[in-house]
Amino acid sequence: PHTAAGDADFGLADLFFSATDRKGFIRSANAVFTRVSGYAPDEWLGAAHKLVRHDEMPRAVFRVLWDSLDHGRPVAAYVKNRTKDGRHYWVLALAFPIGEELFSLRLKPTAGLLPTVDALYRSLLAEERAIEATDARSVAIEASMHSLDRALAGLGYATSEQFMMRALPAEVSARFAGLGSDAGRLFVTPRSAALRGPHALCASGLAQLVRLSARLENFEELAASYRRANVELAELADEVSMFALNAGLAAARAGARPGVRGAVA
Repeated sequence: PHTAAGDADFGLADLFFSATDRKGFIRSANAVFTRVSGYAPDEWLGAAHKLVRHDEMPRAVFRVLWDSLDHGRPVAAYVKNRTKDGRHYWVLALAFPIGEELFSLRLKPTAGLLPTVDALYRSLLAEERAIEATDARSVAIEASMHSLDRALAGLGYATSEQFMMRALPAEVSARFAGLGSDAGRLFVTPRSAALRGPHALCASGLAQLVRLSARLENFEELAASYRRANVELAELADEVSMFALNAGLAAARAGARPGVRGAVA
Protein backbone atom coordinates (compact mmCIF):
# COMPACT_ATOMS: atom_id res chain seq x y z
CA PRO A 1 0.00 0.00 0.00
CA HIS A 2 3.00 2.32 0.28
CA THR A 3 4.23 2.12 -3.31
CA ALA A 4 3.64 4.79 -5.91
CA ALA A 5 1.66 4.38 -9.12
CA GLY A 6 4.15 1.91 -10.54
CA ASP A 7 7.85 2.18 -9.78
CA ALA A 8 8.63 2.80 -13.44
CA ASP A 9 6.28 5.80 -13.47
CA PHE A 10 7.34 7.39 -10.20
CA GLY A 11 10.95 6.86 -9.22
CA LEU A 12 13.16 8.31 -6.53
CA ALA A 13 14.70 10.78 -8.98
CA ASP A 14 11.33 12.18 -10.05
CA LEU A 15 10.04 15.41 -8.55
CA PHE A 16 6.60 16.92 -9.02
CA PHE A 17 6.30 20.67 -9.47
CA SER A 18 3.10 22.62 -9.76
CA ALA A 19 1.77 26.11 -9.16
CA THR A 20 -1.78 27.14 -8.39
CA ASP A 21 -3.57 30.38 -7.70
CA ARG A 22 -4.60 31.22 -4.16
CA LYS A 23 -7.79 29.20 -4.57
CA GLY A 24 -5.96 26.06 -5.63
CA PHE A 25 -6.58 26.12 -9.39
CA ILE A 26 -3.61 24.79 -11.34
CA ARG A 27 -1.68 27.32 -13.42
CA SER A 28 1.36 25.22 -14.33
CA ALA A 29 2.95 21.85 -13.67
CA ASN A 30 5.86 19.80 -14.89
CA ALA A 31 6.07 16.63 -16.96
CA VAL A 32 6.29 14.36 -13.93
CA PHE A 33 2.93 15.60 -12.68
CA THR A 34 1.42 15.01 -16.12
CA ARG A 35 2.91 11.54 -16.50
CA VAL A 36 2.16 10.15 -13.05
CA SER A 37 -1.28 11.71 -12.58
CA GLY A 38 -2.37 10.56 -16.03
CA TYR A 39 -3.98 13.91 -16.79
CA ALA A 40 -2.91 15.75 -19.93
CA PRO A 41 -1.96 19.45 -19.65
CA ASP A 42 -5.24 20.53 -21.23
CA GLU A 43 -7.05 18.54 -18.51
CA TRP A 44 -5.21 19.85 -15.46
CA LEU A 45 -4.67 23.44 -16.61
CA GLY A 46 -7.22 25.59 -14.79
CA ALA A 47 -8.60 22.63 -12.85
CA ALA A 48 -8.72 22.54 -9.05
CA HIS A 49 -5.76 20.70 -7.56
CA LYS A 50 -8.20 18.35 -5.84
CA LEU A 51 -8.29 16.72 -9.28
CA VAL A 52 -5.69 14.30 -7.87
CA ARG A 53 -7.02 14.19 -4.32
CA HIS A 54 -7.56 10.68 -2.97
CA ASP A 55 -10.77 10.06 -1.06
CA GLU A 56 -8.76 8.27 1.65
CA MET A 57 -7.07 11.50 2.72
CA PRO A 58 -8.39 12.97 6.00
CA ARG A 59 -9.73 16.49 5.67
CA ALA A 60 -7.84 17.62 8.78
CA VAL A 61 -4.52 17.30 6.96
CA PHE A 62 -5.67 19.66 4.23
CA ARG A 63 -6.96 22.06 6.87
CA VAL A 64 -3.45 22.17 8.37
CA LEU A 65 -1.96 22.76 4.91
CA TRP A 66 -4.34 25.57 3.98
CA ASP A 67 -4.14 27.26 7.39
CA SER A 68 -0.36 27.53 7.01
CA LEU A 69 -0.49 28.73 3.41
CA ASP A 70 -3.21 31.29 4.17
CA HIS A 71 -0.90 32.75 6.82
CA GLY A 72 2.01 32.93 4.38
CA ARG A 73 3.95 30.05 5.95
CA PRO A 74 5.60 27.17 4.07
CA VAL A 75 4.22 23.77 4.99
CA ALA A 76 4.93 20.11 4.30
CA ALA A 77 2.76 17.01 4.63
CA TYR A 78 2.47 13.44 3.45
CA VAL A 79 -0.31 13.21 0.87
CA LYS A 80 -1.96 10.26 -0.83
CA ASN A 81 -3.02 11.12 -4.39
CA ARG A 82 -5.12 9.38 -7.02
CA THR A 83 -4.26 8.99 -10.70
CA LYS A 84 -6.75 9.44 -13.50
CA ASP A 85 -7.17 5.67 -13.84
CA GLY A 86 -7.78 5.17 -10.11
CA ARG A 87 -4.35 4.13 -8.87
CA HIS A 88 -2.73 5.87 -5.93
CA TYR A 89 0.68 7.24 -5.04
CA TRP A 90 2.15 8.80 -1.91
CA VAL A 91 4.21 11.99 -1.90
CA LEU A 92 5.83 14.24 0.62
CA ALA A 93 4.53 17.65 -0.45
CA LEU A 94 6.31 20.89 0.38
CA ALA A 95 4.25 23.98 -0.45
CA PHE A 96 4.74 27.70 0.01
CA PRO A 97 3.27 30.96 -1.30
CA ILE A 98 5.10 33.09 -3.84
CA GLY A 99 3.30 36.31 -4.70
CA GLU A 100 -0.16 35.43 -5.92
CA GLU A 101 0.66 31.77 -6.45
CA LEU A 102 1.14 28.68 -4.33
CA PHE A 103 4.12 26.61 -5.37
CA SER A 104 4.58 22.93 -4.51
CA LEU A 105 7.32 20.33 -4.74
CA ARG A 106 6.53 16.64 -4.16
CA LEU A 107 8.94 13.76 -3.78
CA LYS A 108 8.66 10.01 -3.21
CA PRO A 109 8.66 9.09 0.51
CA THR A 110 11.44 6.63 1.38
CA ALA A 111 12.53 7.55 4.92
CA GLY A 112 10.44 4.86 6.64
CA LEU A 113 7.87 7.21 8.19
CA LEU A 114 5.06 6.39 5.78
CA PRO A 115 3.61 3.32 7.59
CA THR A 116 3.12 5.42 10.73
CA VAL A 117 1.54 8.23 8.71
CA ASP A 118 -0.72 5.82 6.81
CA ALA A 119 -2.02 4.26 10.04
CA LEU A 120 -2.65 7.71 11.52
CA TYR A 121 -4.49 8.91 8.41
CA ARG A 122 -6.72 5.83 8.43
CA SER A 123 -7.66 6.53 12.03
CA LEU A 124 -8.40 10.20 11.33
CA LEU A 125 -10.42 9.32 8.25
CA ALA A 126 -12.53 6.80 10.16
CA GLU A 127 -13.26 9.41 12.83
CA GLU A 128 -14.21 12.05 10.26
CA ARG A 129 -16.56 9.70 8.42
CA ALA A 130 -18.21 8.55 11.65
CA ILE A 131 -18.89 12.14 12.75
CA GLU A 132 -20.01 13.29 9.29
CA ALA A 133 -22.65 10.56 9.33
CA THR A 134 -24.54 12.47 12.05
CA ASP A 135 -23.01 15.96 12.19
CA ALA A 136 -21.55 18.76 10.07
CA ARG A 137 -18.31 18.39 8.17
CA SER A 138 -16.77 21.29 10.09
CA VAL A 139 -17.39 19.43 13.36
CA ALA A 140 -15.69 16.35 11.96
CA ILE A 141 -12.67 18.33 10.84
CA GLU A 142 -12.24 20.03 14.21
CA ALA A 143 -12.46 16.71 16.04
CA SER A 144 -10.00 15.15 13.61
CA MET A 145 -7.53 18.00 14.10
CA HIS A 146 -7.62 17.49 17.86
CA SER A 147 -7.00 13.78 17.32
CA LEU A 148 -4.10 14.63 15.03
CA ASP A 149 -2.56 16.83 17.73
CA ARG A 150 -2.96 14.09 20.34
CA ALA A 151 -1.46 11.47 18.06
CA LEU A 152 1.56 13.64 17.27
CA ALA A 153 2.01 14.40 20.98
CA GLY A 154 2.03 10.65 21.59
CA LEU A 155 4.84 10.35 19.06
CA GLY A 156 6.80 13.09 20.82
CA TYR A 157 5.91 16.07 18.63
CA ALA A 158 4.25 19.16 20.07
CA THR A 159 2.92 20.33 16.69
CA SER A 160 2.53 19.14 13.11
CA GLU A 161 5.22 21.68 12.15
CA GLN A 162 7.64 19.99 14.55
CA PHE A 163 6.88 16.60 13.00
CA MET A 164 7.55 17.93 9.51
CA MET A 165 10.83 19.48 10.70
CA ARG A 166 11.78 15.87 11.36
CA ALA A 167 10.19 14.34 8.27
CA LEU A 168 11.37 16.75 5.58
CA PRO A 169 15.14 16.48 6.19
CA ALA A 170 14.76 12.74 6.75
CA GLU A 171 13.09 12.33 3.35
CA VAL A 172 15.63 14.55 1.61
CA SER A 173 18.52 12.64 3.19
CA ALA A 174 16.95 9.31 2.23
CA ARG A 175 16.50 10.53 -1.33
CA PHE A 176 20.13 11.65 -1.56
CA ALA A 177 21.30 8.33 -0.14
CA GLY A 178 19.13 6.39 -2.58
CA LEU A 179 20.30 8.33 -5.61
CA GLY A 180 23.97 7.98 -4.73
CA SER A 181 26.13 9.78 -7.27
CA ASP A 182 22.99 11.39 -8.74
CA ALA A 183 21.98 12.92 -5.42
CA GLY A 184 22.85 16.44 -6.54
CA ARG A 185 20.53 16.28 -9.53
CA LEU A 186 17.23 17.48 -8.11
CA PHE A 187 15.90 17.88 -11.63
CA VAL A 188 15.80 14.95 -14.01
CA THR A 189 16.03 16.03 -17.62
CA PRO A 190 14.30 16.08 -19.92
CA ARG A 191 11.25 14.60 -18.22
CA SER A 192 10.97 16.67 -15.04
CA ALA A 193 12.67 19.92 -16.04
CA ALA A 194 9.60 21.35 -17.72
CA LEU A 195 9.17 24.63 -15.88
CA ARG A 196 10.04 27.86 -17.60
CA GLY A 197 10.38 31.53 -16.69
CA PRO A 198 9.45 32.57 -13.14
CA HIS A 199 8.46 29.04 -12.21
CA ALA A 200 11.87 27.71 -13.17
CA LEU A 201 13.38 30.39 -10.95
CA CYS A 202 11.11 29.36 -8.09
CA ALA A 203 11.99 25.72 -8.65
CA SER A 204 15.69 26.54 -8.52
CA GLY A 205 15.26 28.43 -5.26
CA LEU A 206 13.19 25.61 -3.84
CA ALA A 207 15.87 23.12 -4.78
CA GLN A 208 18.33 25.09 -2.68
CA LEU A 209 15.83 25.13 0.19
CA VAL A 210 15.45 21.36 0.03
CA ARG A 211 19.22 20.89 -0.02
CA LEU A 212 19.52 23.09 3.06
CA SER A 213 16.74 21.21 4.81
CA ALA A 214 18.92 18.11 4.75
CA ARG A 215 21.22 19.91 7.18
CA LEU A 216 18.42 20.16 9.73
CA GLU A 217 19.16 16.60 10.79
CA ASN A 218 22.66 17.64 11.80
CA PHE A 219 21.31 20.64 13.70
CA GLU A 220 18.77 18.43 15.44
CA GLU A 221 21.51 16.01 16.49
CA LEU A 222 23.57 18.93 17.79
CA ALA A 223 20.58 20.30 19.69
CA ALA A 224 19.95 16.86 21.20
CA SER A 225 23.56 16.67 22.36
CA TYR A 226 23.21 20.10 23.99
CA ARG A 227 20.03 18.97 25.72
CA ARG A 228 21.79 15.87 27.07
CA ALA A 229 24.74 17.99 28.24
CA ASN A 230 22.35 20.40 29.93
CA VAL A 231 20.75 17.55 31.89
CA GLU A 232 24.18 16.24 32.89
CA LEU A 233 25.26 19.70 34.04
CA ALA A 234 22.09 20.11 36.08
CA GLU A 235 22.72 16.76 37.77
CA LEU A 236 26.32 17.75 38.43
CA ALA A 237 25.19 21.06 39.93
CA ASP A 238 22.86 19.18 42.28
CA GLU A 239 25.71 16.90 43.35
CA VAL A 240 28.04 19.87 43.97
CA SER A 241 25.34 21.66 45.98
CA MET A 242 24.72 18.57 48.09
CA PHE A 243 28.46 18.11 48.60
CA ALA A 244 28.78 21.72 49.80
CA LEU A 245 25.87 21.24 52.21
CA ASN A 246 27.39 18.06 53.63
CA ALA A 247 30.78 19.72 53.94
CA GLY A 248 29.26 22.60 55.90
CA LEU A 249 27.44 20.19 58.24
CA ALA A 250 30.63 18.21 58.77
CA ALA A 251 32.52 21.38 59.62
CA ALA A 252 29.82 22.36 62.10
CA ARG A 253 29.96 19.01 63.82
CA ALA A 254 33.73 19.36 64.08
CA GLY A 255 33.27 22.61 66.01
CA ALA A 256 34.63 24.92 63.36
CA ARG A 257 33.90 28.62 63.66
CA PRO A 258 31.16 30.04 61.32
CA GLY A 259 33.73 31.70 59.05
CA VAL A 260 35.66 28.46 58.72
CA ARG A 261 32.48 26.49 58.04
CA GLY A 262 31.66 28.75 55.13
CA ALA A 263 35.16 28.44 53.73
CA VAL A 264 35.02 24.65 54.03
CA ALA A 265 31.56 24.56 52.39
